[in-house]
Amino acid sequence: MDKLTLMERFADPELMQQMDTGDKVVAALIVTLLGMIITFLVLTLLWGLIGIMTRILDRPKKEQQPVAPVATPMSSIEATQDDDDDDALIAVISAAIAASIQRPIQTIVVKNIKRTTDRMPAWASVAKHEQLDSRRI
Repeated sequence: MDKLTLMERFADPELMQQMDTGDKVVAALIVTLLGMIITFLVLTLLWGLIGIMTRILDRPKKEQQPVAPVATPMSSIEATQDDDDDDALIAVISAAIAASIQRPIQTIVVKNIKRTTDRMPAWASVAKHEQLDSRRI
């Protein structure tokens, strides 16, 4: 019989039965290491392909015409405040609204800011009411 390598003996079930425990452990570690290396190489390849596809698909279109800001009055924001209009607070709220609706900040008009007395966020209040409603008989 030819002199077979450890991995060739490990691939054959009959020859693997004849191997001692030390050789089996070494062969198992080699297979594990090869599997991990192949997995990480494929993941790295996928990562690179996703990066290339992102760059290709997210290119800005060069034929975009500048959009003239259209003053669309926002409905009055019922986030509460006392008498004085704090310019910084208005600027922050305007910027947050402009970012959330993806429009230029010049198109946002904040008419009214009122502080609410409820310290619980709106999402928590809705969740609390849904939880209570689900337990009603």
